[in-house]
Amino acid sequence: MNLFSFGAHKDEAVRKAAVAGTFYPWLAEELRRDVRAYLDLAKIPELPGTILAALAPHAGYSFSARLAAPVHRAIAAVPFDTLVVIGHDFHAAGLVALLTTAKTFQTPLGDVPVDTALAKALAAHDPRIVYHPGAHTRDHTIEVHLPFLQVMERKCRVLPVLFGEPTEEHCAALAEALRACAGKRRLFILASTDLCHFPTASDARELDRETMAKVTALDLPALFAHLAKFQSGERNIQTAMCAAGGVGTAMLFAKAQGADSFHILRTANSADVSRDDSRVVGYAAGLFLKSAAKTAAPAFDVPEPVRRELLALARHRIRTAAAGETLDYTPSAELREHLETPAAVFVT
Repeated sequence: MNLFSFGAHKDEAVRKAAVAGTFYPWLAEELRRDVRAYLDLAKIPELPGTILAALAPHAGYSFSARLAAPVHRAIAAVPFDTLVVIGHDFHAAGLVALLTTAKTFQTPLGDVPVDTALAKALAAHDPRIVYHPGAHTRDHTIEVHLPFLQVMERKCRVLPVLFGEPTEEHCAALAEALRACAGKRRLFILASTDLCHFPTASDARELDRETMAKVTALDLPALFAHLAKFQSGERNIQTAMCAAGGVGTAMLFAKAQGADSFHILRTANSADVSRDDSRVVGYAAGLFLKSAAKTAAPAFDVPEPVRRELLALARHRIRTAAAGETLDYTPSAELREHLETPAAVFVT
């Protein structure tokens, strides 16, 4: 694969806004007003668990913002240091992901800082994760989400990622790389994707239901098998999902943290706005969740023999320290098991 088929490029400190004035308003005041209006109209249901990752569309605001806004409202209370936004699949054979060298991404509302250290760590971790700012130059799939962060005044960095070759193995590789390179950062993945392109509205609703059923089941092999059926142009379907790599990565990353469900917030297609049902694009918004039962802290109890051993260990430690001696103590297997259980500890 010739990476430079994506276009000539050079490293730039600021990645300038590419779709301001087309996908969303150019004027900062108008953009801020529109995003605030979308957020104010967003309705968030009571969720049956903790949000671990999300999926949102990336079309022009008149088509997609009413779906993206509930996602951004929902994740407003989720603490994260870096938002990993994974956009378009570039179908670059053998590559997992394409990174930017930019230090900031610009919108009419200002600059959003890029987590350049995380990008560097990812590129060092897996040679299939490469820098290619040219791929990012005209991309809209990441940029359209940034004004939501700015209007909501999220104090975070972003990691803009475009996917290479969307396969199950590459999704697993990117999810693993993010976990391995996170360090002390709290990461959150937003998969930026639209659904089917460009069947009739009735075909789109049927196909998008099938696609989202695979996502809701958290079944990545089934999702990729389903998507593979629609590469031939049947019923004018160019693709059933334009950024499957990011969706698969978000799914696996969330499942590794205990996600056991996907909650659909909203679905739609472009005919809902354009009224042209002959050739449409489908959209969906939703959240990967860890159920409340799994989120609840497990019951924690220390058996009486372990309590006695802990007390004896504390006394032994005090005596050896007072005598200026080195602690020589081998805890029992039962004590070691309890000491390795994650829990809050107060020592006085």
